[in-house]
Amino acid sequence: MRRFALLAAIVAAVAIAPTMSNAAPIAAVEASSPVTQVQQKKEPSSTEKVKRSVKRTWKNLAGYKFNVSCLLSQTRICTETGDSKAAAQAKCQSKYPLCVVSEAK
Repeated sequence: MRRFALLAAIVAAVAIAPTMSNAAPIAAVEASSPVTQVQQKKEPSSTEKVKRSVKRTWKNLAGYKFNVSCLLSQTRICTETGDSKAAAQAKCQSKYPLCVVSEAK
């Protein structure tokens, strides 16, 4: 059985070898490429900041509040809006999978 596996590995290596001879080594490709990537963090505009603040304030005033308890983190409060309390609780549960969502007191 071991001989068969060894024979199959040798046949596969011989079959792949002609196609790999045209490929450049990975180190040569990485060393010769002068392109560098610089990622810049996009600053949110003032209108985006205002929209985020208004949305957070509206959720705090008109939304339902739930306690979220995860295994490795502390208890958090999730505030969501919805047609009903069950819909808002479902939104919180989808935000924090694998956590327990209960009604805040």
